[in-house]
Amino acid sequence: MVGGWAGGLDPAEIRTREEFAAALTALRVAAELTVRQTVELSGCPQGTLNGWFAGQHVPTDGNEKMFRAVLAVCGIDTRAEQEPWLTAVRRVRGTTGRRRRDDESPYRGLEPFQFDDAGWFFGRAELTAELVGKVDVLLRARGRPRILFVIGASGSGKSSLLWAGLLPALQEEGLTATAWPRLSAIWATRN
Repeated sequence: MVGGWAGGLDPAEIRTREEFAAALTALRVAAELTVRQTVELSGCPQGTLNGWFAGQHVPTDGNEKMFRAVLAVCGIDTRAEQEPWLTAVRRVRGTTGRRRRDDESPYRGLEPFQFDDAGWFFGRAELTAELVGKVDVLLRARGRPRILFVIGASGSGKSSLLWAGLLPALQEEGLTATAWPRLSAIWATRN
């Protein structure tokens, strides 16, 4: 095999440890070698090689010579053919964990979910439904005080529950903000 890896893919496409492990494994399989044979022929310690094949870690600068020996055993034996693999290793080493997707992340850190984040807001359907029911009762309670408190510990998700849970659910139920003056004020701040 010259240059690339099994399946004709280029090492330049490798971005994560998982992809590195899959590519290195495909290279070994294409060379018709077992892990044990690769260990014996390359002189690389089995634990190190197992880690590379599993994606637990990638070669470091200190074990470049061992990695080159593994590549050579798998048929990538010239320095020119090995260079794209070393570049891939450096690129993967510079990242942590899985590759991030280009689209927006659902994780807000300490920021609350907003109205437009309702699609990312999971795990509070029962509580949201309970709040919608309470708001509906309050909207129908003519002549009585109509106030609903949402209380909880700091950081427990009160704002997210209101913005990404309650308000979108009320809109979905057809309950208008104009029926409740304070809700109207909150609703207006989102626009």
